[in-house]
Amino acid sequence: MKRTQKSIVNLIVILAIAFSAFNLAIRQAGAETVKITLFVGKVSAYVNGREVPLDVPVIIDKSCNRTLVPLRFISESFGANVNWDRKERKITITLNNETIELYIGKRTAYINGKPILTDCKPKILFGRTIVPVRFISEVFGAKVLWFPKDKKIEILFEKHPEEEGKNPAKANPNAVTLIKKTVKARDGEINKITFYIVKIITKDKTVKILPFLSDGGPKTRESYSSFIKRVKPVAAINGGTFDLEANILTGDVVKNGVPQFVRTDGYEYTETMGVDKNGTPFFADGKIDYTLNINGSNVPIVSVNGFRIYGHHSGAAIYTNWYKNKITPENREQIALVKDGAVKKITNPLYPQTLSDDEWALVFNNELKEGDKVSLKILINGKDYSGSSFMRCGPLLVKNGKAYIDYKKYENLNRTMKRGARSLLGIGKDGNFYFIY
Repeated sequence: MKRTQKSIVNLIVILAIAFSAFNLAIRQAGAETVKITLFVGKVSAYVNGREVPLDVPVIIDKSCNRTLVPLRFISESFGANVNWDRKERKITITLNNETIELYIGKRTAYINGKPILTDCKPKILFGRTIVPVRFISEVFGAKVLWFPKDKKIEILFEKHPEEEGKNPAKANPNAVTLIKKTVKARDGEINKITFYIVKIITKDKTVKILPFLSDGGPKTRESYSSFIKRVKPVAAINGGTFDLEANILTGDVVKNGVPQFVRTDGYEYTETMGVDKNGTPFFADGKIDYTLNINGSNVPIVSVNGFRIYGHHSGAAIYTNWYKNKITPENREQIALVKDGAVKKITNPLYPQTLSDDEWALVFNNELKEGDKVSLKILINGKDYSGSSFMRCGPLLVKNGKAYIDYKKYENLNRTMKRGARSLLGIGKDGNFYFIY
């Protein structure tokens, strides 16, 4: 594993455990449980507790007494691919080794080419295809629960990693280990301090470091029980991007190369810690520059998820699925969905929370069209960290194995140097991650 910065071989940064905005979670190979909750008559659903608006409501078809749900939502929640043949009015859904073929207005469906008679016909409602939820779910091995009192449907689905022609790697029990260490304390009030240290071998192929953001967005909290239940990590730590006294975000929070929030305090110099696009942990300090390029021309970013960037008054706005409200373009603005470096489609209006993690929305007042090239580059001190996930951190406590604090940089040092339990995050000289409490 390459070290991203030779001069930084060992560091620990203060992290705020009181406020949950950005979390790093370690998860090992295995199935992920997806819980989908729907309510009859409602135009919103919940995927692992996260609210997602629907194009059309969930309905009960009185002709067959079966619940019908929007096809694309239910299929893509499973991670399935959906194809629509307009001429034949045919829907093809593919997931792993299962293929379902359905026809609008017909009860006969096909599973891997074999015909089967369904209880209910797929229909078109307000221009959207709706399908019998139990049939689709159970073909893909999901468990469907019906709660008549609340008119609620719960779907539990075990989402397995793609095999890519091989069996998934078995979890290595030694990849994540807990170390307990007690040391003498110099503080007159305390005789000793016990540290609990989680060591994560980042080179292990069964380990994946995942960035997670609180579903409520900035200045909100998610309970720890909710986070653990949702993510199911082997180990997790909170990220400190707050003024600890004012509970205000002051740092940069970037997920998979797309900003979720950017600093609004005008600071040009900051320290960041995270994982690069290859999953390798890194520490970097210096000026962070975001460069948005549309069809070969650089365009300033004026805001991210509704938070304005210091010093920018005109340009493009970025939205990700962290944003919970509806966005509607004004005047000559357009909303473009960006994926894989290009405009996927032009839409109006948009609920960003319906976007997947690898999509983001761009609001711009110039004419855009499908296929236009869009790139977002992130430089820290001139080095390219595009595709990374990171948060602001600091002050630096240990550097190159020695205690280190640059008091000139941190005039407000007292706001982070507090008594009481604290969480720490470090990268060892071996390149491994260490969570310390």
